[in-house]
Amino acid sequence: MKGVWQWLFNGMARLLRGKPKSRGVRPEEFDERKALAGQFRRAQRAKESHPWFLLSSGPTEEPCPVHAPDFGLVLPVDDPYWKRYPLRRRKGCKCRVRQISKREFEQLKRDGVQVPASEETAIRDEAGRLTGHHRDIRMPIKTKPAPRRS
Repeated sequence: MKGVWQWLFNGMARLLRGKPKSRGVRPEEFDERKALAGQFRRAQRAKESHPWFLLSSGPTEEPCPVHAPDFGLVLPVDDPYWKRYPLRRRKGCKCRVRQISKREFEQLKRDGVQVPASEETAIRDEAGRLTGHHRDIRMPIKTKPAPRRS
């Protein structure tokens, strides 16, 4: 019995220190995954008042090839999409989810979600120089994921 407790203690100590369990996973990537897992656990507790996730792009120049077709997607917290296409599993994926309330969901259905800042939304002055401001362009939310090739 001592072996089981020692194994459990070592596993928990390793988890609390934040070291990766398996080789080949960078410590900062492990911390991101641990934080994301905590976010999904908290979402399960709060799904009565905030039952949806809104998928959006993160701070990156290259959009994530897995989630880019689905930016602006709003799905229930329990939807299998979140397990089928998990966040931060591919290199360069900086995609985010935000839990939204029923009221905010209705507002997003009415007004749409803001398009991320890009070259197309940039405002230029009379001389053609960038001003640092962006136009507020909205697109309708998506309630179904984009079709995938098998």
